[in-house]
Amino acid sequence: MKQLSRLLMFTTLLGLLACQSLPNNSQTEEGLAPTITSAVLIEAPTGVPEVLPTVTPVQDIEVAPEPTQPATSTPAPEVRNRDLENEGNEFLGVLIQVDGEINLHRLTHNVSYPVTVGTDIRQGDLVELSSGGFAKILCTDLTIWPIPAGVLSGANGCPRRATFLLFDDLRVIELRSKFREVPYIISPRRTRILNARPLIQWQGIPSASRYHVTVRGQGLEWTKETTNTQVYYDGPPLEDDVSYKVIVVAESEDLFAPEISSDDEGVPGLGFTLISEEEAALLQTQEETIRALNLLPEAEAIILARIYSSFQLYQQAINTLEDLPSFSYPATKLLLGDLYTLLQLPQIAQDHYQAGLTLAITLEDLESQGYAYLQLAKIQEAIGNSDETQNTSLFDMAISIYRELGDTVRLEEILNE
Repeated sequence: MKQLSRLLMFTTLLGLLACQSLPNNSQTEEGLAPTITSAVLIEAPTGVPEVLPTVTPVQDIEVAPEPTQPATSTPAPEVRNRDLENEGNEFLGVLIQVDGEINLHRLTHNVSYPVTVGTDIRQGDLVELSSGGFAKILCTDLTIWPIPAGVLSGANGCPRRATFLLFDDLRVIELRSKFREVPYIISPRRTRILNARPLIQWQGIPSASRYHVTVRGQGLEWTKETTNTQVYYDGPPLEDDVSYKVIVVAESEDLFAPEISSDDEGVPGLGFTLISEEEAALLQTQEETIRALNLLPEAEAIILARIYSSFQLYQQAINTLEDLPSFSYPATKLLLGDLYTLLQLPQIAQDHYQAGLTLAITLEDLESQGYAYLQLAKIQEAIGNSDETQNTSLFDMAISIYRELGDTVRLEEILNE
């Protein structure tokens, strides 16, 4: 009881990691909106074309079955030398490989529970790997710490306050975009880019006969006409850190709406900028460092996507994850959901959150289940789902799981909204 009391006291002292802003980005409403991502590494293979995913129609969310929570969590082990009052909540690394069973007990939670690849590890967390198992954490200095099997241990193999930082906890921003039948921009949208000849993609309109595409920026007005829903920019060279915006106008056969513009979406800050050569060189160096670690493909993609995101290369992060041939871990799909939410595309984000939830239930990953339910509830609320019973059910599922975990921080966040 005394330990639990000290745990709950400590949760009130926790705060979010400081967000890193990027220098020299003179951005206007035409360009990138302010972001709330944390610091991270970055990478960038030169000459990689931006290939965008196919957008599927919006579908109603099918609430997954309630997880069997009591079978997946156990009381936290007693650790006599764990000084809860003096430990922080510093981000130490990411779980990148698991062979065997591994349970995590967070400093701020009441129980231990199974976790999977992509889970963040923080100072004060305890991990227990089954005997004969093998697992690794990628530390923030890009070194790898093998977790000892058969014993309860903290991430004492990872240094604190390392020189390099990994993108930590992409906090979802407030959604302002609702699903509307407009040719809304999919890419480049609310992002920085590596390729000076980006692929421009937008949502098609069934009644449209053709589209007029415009890219505007400082001293630039490039236009093109097409019957497709994507086109490569082939205009004058784009300049580093200058804000550009794509506008698509659909010529419709609908007599009541002969022209429909992407601006009708009504969401500001959806522009893009080209990253500087200096930052691109740093990206490439750090990408080479990550690839030299020979991580498993999905773990490597998760790390690289988080690295790209720290430099606001959100579309590059999305491409990296969606290029994977298959998905095995909730973290991959949940990160895609976060990225599309940040781009104000909730209708795409919800599909990824739903897929992440399904994986989390299969793998008995309670932490990922709680997050997926919470984000699905927020999206349904944001896009104006009239089914209040479904929205309430999603929030209730998130609350139930966070209570099971003893995550008072998340519970307070939900109940105060």
